[in-house]
Amino acid sequence: MTEEPPDTRRRLPTRGTILLVEDAPVVRAYILAALARDGWSVLTASSAEEALRKALAHPDAIDVLVADVVLPQMNGGELADRLLELRPDTRVLFMSGTPEEEIYAKGLLRPGTPYLEKPFEPAVLLDALHALFS
Repeated sequence: MTEEPPDTRRRLPTRGTILLVEDAPVVRAYILAALARDGWSVLTASSAEEALRKALAHPDAIDVLVADVVLPQMNGGELADRLLELRPDTRVLFMSGTPEEEIYAKGLLRPGTPYLEKPFEPAVLLDALHALFS
């Protein structure tokens, strides 16, 4: 009998940490509630600068960055680039109220980048997170 090779795909963390970056307080609270209900530990930030400070101060892994594309001072793509320099194993999921085609046309994200158009239901967010680990 041959031994099965180990599954090398990274599995969805059951209690991972998400860095949520959203400048609209109501939207941030909505997403935070959905993630917390699903068992995620969530660090929140209202700007890219705050997110980077929290990432530097956080001693454990940050499994996923969930970031708005349009943020003051630094857009979500620039934030992700800087965060990935510090934490290369972090997965990234972007979101915006701007239509996906416009985001790509403006060069804010590369085509194929995981993206959710706001507004979205919590189940859509959780499905998108699961897809990052499959």
